[in-house]
Amino acid sequence: MRTTLYEKVFIDGFHKPSYVVATLTLDALPPVDRLRGAIERTLERHPRLRSLVRYRWGVPVELRPVRVSEWIDRPARSGVDRPARSGVERGGVRELPPGDLHAFEERLLGTPLDMRWELPLEVYAASSPARLVLKVHHAVFDATSGFGLLRDFAQALAGEAFAPRAARKSTPAKRGLTWLRGVQLRPRVPAVSLLADYQPQGPLPREPVVFLERSLPHAQAARHARALGVTVSQLIASALLSAMNAYNTAHFEAPPEDVGMMFVRARPRLGAASASFQADTCVVSVPRRQIVRGHHPDTLAELQRAARATGHNDVALAALYLDRKIRGRDTRPSRQTSLHVTLSDVTSFGRTLRPGGVLGLRDLRIRSSPTSFDHAGMMVSRFADELRFVVIAHRRALDLDALLTATLALLEPGS
Repeated sequence: MRTTLYEKVFIDGFHKPSYVVATLTLDALPPVDRLRGAIERTLERHPRLRSLVRYRWGVPVELRPVRVSEWIDRPARSGVDRPARSGVERGGVRELPPGDLHAFEERLLGTPLDMRWELPLEVYAASSPARLVLKVHHAVFDATSGFGLLRDFAQALAGEAFAPRAARKSTPAKRGLTWLRGVQLRPRVPAVSLLADYQPQGPLPREPVVFLERSLPHAQAARHARALGVTVSQLIASALLSAMNAYNTAHFEAPPEDVGMMFVRARPRLGAASASFQADTCVVSVPRRQIVRGHHPDTLAELQRAARATGHNDVALAALYLDRKIRGRDTRPSRQTSLHVTLSDVTSFGRTLRPGGVLGLRDLRIRSSPTSFDHAGMMVSRFADELRFVVIAHRRALDLDALLTATLALLEPGS
C-alpha cells in the first residue's frame, strides 16, 4: 500500500511521531480464543495496523502488511531502543502490567515506536478489572477510522459479518477537481497558544509525556451551546481560547496580543476504507482583546466559519514535509518559551459511545501524544452522558490543572 501524504507526515514529517492510547474497560474480558479470533479478523480487515514501512530515498513510500499470525504469535519487547535489523518486532496481546494505569498510559505515550522495525499496534489486556489498552501509531489511526475499527472489532467478537464498505460514487476526475477547488495556502502555524518557560531534560523522542483528565455532564454543555446558538464543539473551542488567554495573563507579565489554536476536523468526503489517518487541521487566531470576554460573538463566528470551511491543507502540509526532509528533524532539548495547542474534539465527528453492546463496554478513554517540544493538546470525547477533557503535554511544559480548570469554568452556565 502506498503511503498517503498524512501517513508520510505522521511517520517522519513532524519532530517526532504521535501515538494514540485508548483504554477500554469491559464488563468481562472475552475468552482467550474468542478474543484472539476477533483480533485476527479485525487485523485482516485493517492491514495498516499490521504493516511495516518501506523507505525509498529517505521517504516512507509503502506500508507492507505482515501475516496476521506473525502479529499474534510473536509478542514484541516493550521500549527497545533499536530492534535488530535481522528480526522485526511483532505485536501480539501482552499482559497489562499491574500498578498505576495512568503512569503506564503516560509511558506508552512517551515511548518511541519505529515503524521500520515495529508494528504500529500494541495491545495489552487484563482480566481484573477487565481492560484492553491499545497503543496505535497515529499515522494509521485517527478518530474517524477509530470508530470504524471499534465497530469492526465488536462485530468480529460477536461472530458477525463485517458491514460492507461504502463504494465511492465519484470518479477520479471529479475527486481531483474537488481537491483543486479546496486547496488552501494559508500558513498552518497559528499565533502562539500559551507562553511557557520550559527546559526539556532529554531528546524529544523520549521526553516524558503527561496528561490530566476532567469531566462534566454533556447536557450542561449542550444547554449552554444552545443558548448561544452554537454547537458544543464551538463552545468548547471558544472556552479553550479564552482559557489560554487567562492562563497567559496569570502566569506571564506580557501576554501575547493574539492567541492561536489548531483544531482537528473529520474529512468524511475521503471515506474510510480501513484504519488510517483521515482528519485535517484548521488554524484559528483571535485577538486578545476579544477573548478576554468568554464566548464573544466574533470569536464564535470565527470558529463557525473555520468549521464550515470546505478547503484542505494538503499543499501546505506537503510544503512542511518537504522543508522537514531538507532541514532534518532537530530532537535536541532546547528551552521553550511558547506552545501551540491542538484541540482534538472527537464529539465534533457526531459519534457517541454508550455502555454495553457486544463488547460489554463500560468506559473508553482516548489520548494522543505531542509531536514536538512546543506542542500540547486537548482531547475531548464523550462516553454516555459525560464529556471527558484531557490536556496532554511534555512534563513541566505547562500547568495542566490551571489550563483545564480555566477551560471548564467557561463551560459553566452564565460564563
